[in-house]
Amino acid sequence: MTKDIRLVICDLDGTLLNSEKKITERLKNNVDELHQNGILFSICTGRIPGMMRLYSKKLNIKIPTIASNGAYITDINFQNTIYKKVMDFCQVKGVMEYLRNNNIQFAVLTDCQAYFTGEGDFQTNFILYNRDAASFNMSMEILYVPKVLDGLKDKDITKLLVFTQHDEEAEKVEEYIKVNTNFYCTSSRKNLLDIGPNGVNKGKGVELLANELGIRLEQVCVFGDYYNDISMFNKAGLSIAMGNAVEELKGVADYITDDNDSEGVSKAIEKILLKR
Repeated sequence: MTKDIRLVICDLDGTLLNSEKKITERLKNNVDELHQNGILFSICTGRIPGMMRLYSKKLNIKIPTIASNGAYITDINFQNTIYKKVMDFCQVKGVMEYLRNNNIQFAVLTDCQAYFTGEGDFQTNFILYNRDAASFNMSMEILYVPKVLDGLKDKDITKLLVFTQHDEEAEKVEEYIKVNTNFYCTSSRKNLLDIGPNGVNKGKGVELLANELGIRLEQVCVFGDYYNDISMFNKAGLSIAMGNAVEELKGVADYITDDNDSEGVSKAIEKILLKR
């Protein structure tokens, strides 16, 4: 099954990154070894494309990465954009008004910007990213949602992040999205909802990237840890779940490796792909 893998695609948070949001030296070396063996490496994440520049540089990724849960597929310099799908602003405005009226925190994401409704723990990933990216001059803008929502009308919005307090609140948001929009709604971690344009998911992103590279889906290996990774597990020829993954993802995986704080991706690459 593994002898003809030509492309490895890895989720970011909870998978490629450890709990400190770092890429280990062992993993960097593993990706170099994959490249030396003719196996391409990329990332598929819910994060925005502007944040992929840092990780592409650190891992020497030359091919496009998949961002915003599949809504944006482009390279490090935004010169080779394979796919981009933005959200209808009229519907986005309705969602923002609903969230604001119900005192639910959210963020509006474009390709390189994040607009938040306030400050809190939900900004952690963005703040930690900027600390790491500053030395590479790759920091991203962290802004705040304007009082007049039409101020975002001219932005290419690829995703909304919704920070819920409990399951009941999340269910109400999901119901609103289902009834009032044609957007998708998925969860990328506990108490965090991703809302984006309909027809977009990680699985479709993996398929589009593989097609662009002339690689069959059965030659693709994917790594992930959460519900939004299920669609790409259903597409790829080889799927590897992290030890810290949700049970639903483990149930559809071909292999289960160690967790993201115990070099889970490296261990699987070495054992399954590099045969060490």
